[in-house]
Amino acid sequence: MLEKLMGKSTIGNQTTKILRSLILRLGGGKAGLGIVLFTLIVRLLLLPLNLATLRSSRKMQELQLGIKAIQDNYKVEPPQKPSPEKAQRLQAEIMSLYREQKINPAAGCWPIIVQVSVLSFLKWTIRSAREDSRFANGGFLWCKDLTKPDPYFILPILATVLNFVTTSMAMTNSQVIDAKYHPIINNIQQASVLGQGLISVRLPASEALYSLISELFSIVQQYFVTGWGTLPDVPGLGFLRQKKQGQNS
Repeated sequence: MLEKLMGKSTIGNQTTKILRSLILRLGGGKAGLGIVLFTLIVRLLLLPLNLATLRSSRKMQELQLGIKAIQDNYKVEPPQKPSPEKAQRLQAEIMSLYREQKINPAAGCWPIIVQVSVLSFLKWTIRSAREDSRFANGGFLWCKDLTKPDPYFILPILATVLNFVTTSMAMTNSQVIDAKYHPIINNIQQASVLGQGLISVRLPASEALYSLISELFSIVQQYFVTGWGTLPDVPGLGFLRQKKQGQNS
């Protein structure tokens, strides 16, 4: 969808050309280095919005147990349905809980919209580099031509692994409890990460490099908001939990 919209937009095409030139300038003519620096600069500029979104999301997740307790108080056995009065009281108690915790459910929407718009445009700019011959000569390490897929699949594999790490770090205890009763939630998340990884294998190395740097940035950012999350629950990574306990003691 984004590719079609950008392809039909003269302003969009001209903007991507300017940004590709800026990327090359940042890297001193080396496209790979330019992508790394440009990605980091954009993510740093978006950092305040991203942190606000993550903190808001974390508060909402921590509140889920309280919301579930309220919903249980008004739960009725099927096929019965709650009366309109009960439904209104339920919503009133949930909104009261939001006010007590000083949480605005809609507050995290506009930062997400801004971030998605900027990062989507950045991703399209990187993807459009496959049409730019300058990116074919300014490779990154073993990838001599960034307009073609990574010949050894190293970049997309690393990006996929880091995507899994970020997803695990973002999960809260309440989500883990739900996942135990609904294994399909875990399966969908893992399938989503794997699916993105399989798609990225066929994409230009420039986009795989962008994804890798972006995921690295996300991991550092996520750590300062949620710590390691559920990552220590992954077999072989239990030492991360011990390290965290040692830091807290």
